[in-house]
Amino acid sequence: MTKDLFRTFSNDFIYTAETTPAVATSLESSLKKVECLVGVADAINITDAPNCQPKLSSLVAAGEIKKMGLDVILQITGRDRNRIAIESEVMGCLALGIDKILCLSGDKPPEDGPKAVNELNSSDIITLLKTMSDGHLSDDTEIQNSKNIISGCADSIYDHNNDGYSEFFLSKVNLGVTFVQTQYCFDINLCKQYSEFIQNHNLDKKIYFLVGLGPL
Repeated sequence: MTKDLFRTFSNDFIYTAETTPAVATSLESSLKKVECLVGVADAINITDAPNCQPKLSSLVAAGEIKKMGLDVILQITGRDRNRIAIESEVMGCLALGIDKILCLSGDKPPEDGPKAVNELNSSDIITLLKTMSDGHLSDDTEIQNSKNIISGCADSIYDHNNDGYSEFFLSKVNLGVTFVQTQYCFDINLCKQYSEFIQNHNLDKKIYFLVGLGPL
């Protein structure tokens, strides 16, 4: 039984873990990496071809991980998909009972690397998911058995020191996200400043924050 994430605000912490599917045609190694987290993590955050490297389909992996009793947050980027592909992917997510999606623009490919699509950026995807939650595709086609989508966006604590970044981040939040996933930050003073920023904008009373932690 998965924990009911992002429903009511409380003092309880939510613990998630990130995983990247393998370069493989079998699910075995991808599932083995997370089986130790059953009953420990509240959800698994599944990446979408990070660093522009092809991986086993994150949606396929997400569906199987959910069967293990773990909740899932699926990352979807606009780098590799146009609007049609994103809408199809999201409907597939909902058909599998996956309703939590982290909306990302995606890592930028190198100049001599694969060509990016980038029809939609992270803000555009958030807006698209709201439209789909309301029961329609972007061309106003009605979605049968439409379901609510819990969307999230990413944040970089370090980048809040850059001019204009905080305003850009708040613009994404104001599109209606439910949660924020931060990248790693190993500077405790910056983390304290970030906490003050969250409180000063009353974000701690509006949305959830999943703060990225990892070993040095």
